[in-house]
Amino acid sequence: SNAVVREVDEYLEDVSNWYVRGNRRRFWRSGAAPDKAAAYQALHAALKTAVLILAPIAPFMTEEIWQNAVRPLEPAAPESVHHADWPAAAEDWADPGLLERTAAVRRVISLALHLREKADVRVRQPLRELLVKCPEPHAAALREQEGVVLSELNVKGLRFISDTEGLYAPRLALNIRAAGPVLRGEINKVRELLEQVSPEEMAALAARFDAGEPCRVPGHEHDLPPAIFTREKAAAPGFQVAQEGDLTLALDTRLDEPLELEGLARDLVRHLQVLRKDAGLEVTQRVELGLSTPSAKLKKAIAGHRGHIAEELLAVGFQEGDLPGEAAR
Repeated sequence: SNAVVREVDEYLEDVSNWYVRGNRRRFWRSGAAPDKAAAYQALHAALKTAVLILAPIAPFMTEEIWQNAVRPLEPAAPESVHHADWPAAAEDWADPGLLERTAAVRRVISLALHLREKADVRVRQPLRELLVKCPEPHAAALREQEGVVLSELNVKGLRFISDTEGLYAPRLALNIRAAGPVLRGEINKVRELLEQVSPEEMAALAARFDAGEPCRVPGHEHDLPPAIFTREKAAAPGFQVAQEGDLTLALDTRLDEPLELEGLARDLVRHLQVLRKDAGLEVTQRVELGLSTPSAKLKKAIAGHRGHIAEELLAVGFQEGDLPGEAAR
């Protein structure tokens, strides 16, 4: 049973953190669109199957779910989950190729999210571009599910590259064993100075190192022999780069004003959604929204993203400034 529980736990993790999150706009779409109905039907089938499989292991919990979440939607369903047949997947549902392509997409998303964390860029801050070098079958999967990739990573574009050379910049580091006798008590000072060198200065230092010439670290008063350095490869300024097997990703973390303003608008939406929850509003309840701020930058962000803010907050009215009287609650 332990193996079954582990498998079901992974399955439910996929349902909640992949399917539900990736399709939330389908779930909250207004009206009774066929696509919305299909999303709910797929979720219902997934949960019903999980309940049937877990019934012998968790008989009481699954019976509770069956009575409250299955029978009200399926009048012809057996009276008890323990009277129902063991689930069987329809043969025409099998699509191993889709599973393989989705696994490749999720691998890219997971690695790119790690790059965001490494760069200390919050997920709600949009970024310009994700650059990818990978085998063609994986590239085809990413093209097929590009919308999912862009949404999950909150990036504006996905670009495939064949050469990764431009993703890296030269970097010199101290060879501690060789540098010790030369620098003695100054070794930590030179190491700190190297960390502060600008990209342009580092490129010049690396060129001298490659030519076997003495290197003058900015801030240090003496030329230093190239033998005390080692040449490394670091991500180019403004990029975070990761390489895993045949996959290389580069996340462009440079921000311009439009990206910063969109990030502010997304942060505002998050705070307003917390206020909705704290006010006890139903998730489908429409509201009147009034926003007032002394920040010129935030005002600009609001003005440029009014439609997005209103849509996310289910706001049927949206005005700049405080709402009057009772409406301000």
